Amino acid sequence: ETLEVGEEWLPVESQLLCMAIRRNSRLRQLHLSKAQADLRIDSVKALVESLEALHVQGTMLDVVTIGGLTFPLRQMAAGLMDSLDFASSTRHNRCALAPLLVFALDHSSGLRNLNFINNDFGAENEHVVDSVLRLAQRGLEVYNDLPLHGAAEGFDVQLRAVMPHGLCVFASTFLPRQRYLKHLNLQSCGLDARSLGAILLAVLQ
Repeated sequence: ETLEVGEEWLPVESQLLCMAIRRNSRLRQLHLSKAQADLRIDSVKALVESLEALHVQGTMLDVVTIGGLTFPLRQMAAGLMDSLDFASSTRHNRCALAPLLVFALDHSSGLRNLNFINNDFGAENEHVVDSVLRLAQRGLEVYNDLPLHGAAEGFDVQLRAVMPHGLCVFASTFLPRQRYLKHLNLQSCGLDARSLGAILLAVLQ
């Protein structure tokens, strides 16, 4: 019921394990954090494919730990959690973990608050944004400390590492509803060209 990858495992061995777990319907806990140094997105994608196959069979793992993060998949799927906090005080490259994060969010219910501050998803940003926006349609209220609903005359995120994915979600949810917004401070918050374009499009509509 529990599998743990050791530090001595080669990346190809970890990937083969991720592909093979779909055959183990009794598996409940999978611990891959000791292989963090060799974490590759191909291995995570293989893991997600196995989790999808198990889900089709009516099985969901209780917990997956990987890359220093813990994904309580069964609790999330059962609607037993209203928040998920992977925020960090320093920036971390979580690009390889994005496929698993998207899987966890897409199979969750009841989440109201997500915090991925200082998580850099790189080329996977768009997939994370799309998944969070789907959650916003199912009741998500706050993402990276940014509200998805409500009204304000001004908003200040200066020096808050809400990241491009946070700003893109903000631009697709909160900003289009504003009619009296007069001030928006985006200095040093993780803004990039794509999120800036999303922000400008939202405020100029």
